[in-house]
Amino acid sequence: MPCLECGNPKTCRAHIIPAALGKDIIRQEPGLKALSLLVPNRINNYIQSGLFDDDILCSYCDGRLNVFDDHAIEIIRLRGTAHETISSRENSFTVTRISGINHEQLALFAAAVVWRTSVSKYRELSEFTLGNNEAWFREMIFRRSTDIPTVLAARLVDRGAIPEEAAAGALAYPVRGKLRGAWVAHFVAGVLMFLVQTTRAVNPSLQRGAITTFGRSAGPTCLTGVLLPFDQVADSANIWKSKYMQHILADS
Repeated sequence: MPCLECGNPKTCRAHIIPAALGKDIIRQEPGLKALSLLVPNRINNYIQSGLFDDDILCSYCDGRLNVFDDHAIEIIRLRGTAHETISSRENSFTVTRISGINHEQLALFAAAVVWRTSVSKYRELSEFTLGNNEAWFREMIFRRSTDIPTVLAARLVDRGAIPEEAAAGALAYPVRGKLRGAWVAHFVAGVLMFLVQTTRAVNPSLQRGAITTFGRSAGPTCLTGVLLPFDQVADSANIWKSKYMQHILADS
């Protein structure tokens, strides 16, 4: 299948969520596995460390999206360090990068993950689709459109029954749902959840909370977002019974 962007017949092994994020999770401590909410009963790191699709993009077009991926990876890696502050009183987190944060690139990273998922023929991802908005997303991420997607960021925290290791190891591929009356796709990488509006209609409530508005409210060097209990994201019963959780509990 040719590249979906330029038509080049020679495609590459394109990631859906950057593999570096899954590998970061696995390297956090000896024996830790990444928790794929897509298949929580697996304890190997095949699907957890990242899905790839050989039929989406050529290496050149995939590289164009890597600019967004690389910036997001750098920001996500700051969580849990001295560069991150969490306020339970404000129910918010702030990550600071001294050299600055490109909030538009971060939003485009999230949109690129959603687009890749939508066009992938990978069996576990095949139910997700952007429908008639697939072409619009492709125009945005390859910058043939000046539109910036509406994307919100939330930081997963441990307030319930799920151990901290589970939230720290979570990796979830995009699924659709409704938020404040609009359709969004949400996915998790490195304890950050990204919520991407998948429709064109302006939603003032989502825009107020977006990475490009609320996300830069603390200044151009900061990313600010809300806190979200991990047990609201995961199916607690399903996760608790999984081989993954038994692996975590056995080592604790």
